[in-house]
Amino acid sequence: MKRFFTQLFILTITSIIFMSNNARAQSAFLTQYPHLKKFLYLEPSPHLFLGLGLSPLGLVQSKVYFSANLFQLHFIENNWDFEIFSASIGKTSAQSSSAQSDHFTIRSSPKYKIYGVVSAGPVIGLEFVRFPNLQSRLYKGGWTTPLETFSTSGSFYGLAISENIDIGDHYILKISQLLYKQGYSIKKTHNNWQYLLFDSNSYELEDEEIVAAISPDTVFMLEFSILF
Repeated sequence: MKRFFTQLFILTITSIIFMSNNARAQSAFLTQYPHLKKFLYLEPSPHLFLGLGLSPLGLVQSKVYFSANLFQLHFIENNWDFEIFSASIGKTSAQSSSAQSDHFTIRSSPKYKIYGVVSAGPVIGLEFVRFPNLQSRLYKGGWTTPLETFSTSGSFYGLAISENIDIGDHYILKISQLLYKQGYSIKKTHNNWQYLLFDSNSYELEDEEIVAAISPDTVFMLEFSILF
């Protein structure tokens, strides 16, 4: 076994030295005959990219919104910059704990290059929102559910603008600005069950400021992503 690993080590070192010498010889050859570079095979640029992102700055009404993009899939070719799918988690910070919320969103955005590295297009997606310091019941036709943490969901739509900056071989820094309108409801579910909201002390929620703060609104996000 020891002899096998010794031979494997020698073979690996020999291969590295050979490839290094071969690369230097190729470089010297092309330097001497530069007109032959056009016949050299080059690996085609990839069009599909994976990515990770972070949004340190976001606003929802008067609340600050932070989010992390956990997965992105992009198709980038010529004038098209297509965000096929991305999934992110986020959290808002508000003066009242009752207005704080947790978010999970998925989105897609086909964009077209409009100038230089800048591309723009629509963004659509689905958002799941949870308010950890609020409770709710569902009621319909005399039926009522037990108290539970209030959560809701809905689709959203808006505009996305991105700047793609090459930072190395097959790496892109993507800076995105997103503006979209939330579509979730705090009044009823998709199958027409009604929400009855309660604060953390299990009192029915009657504070109009809190109701306004948890209602759907326009979201602005500035997001930085690394694509590879």
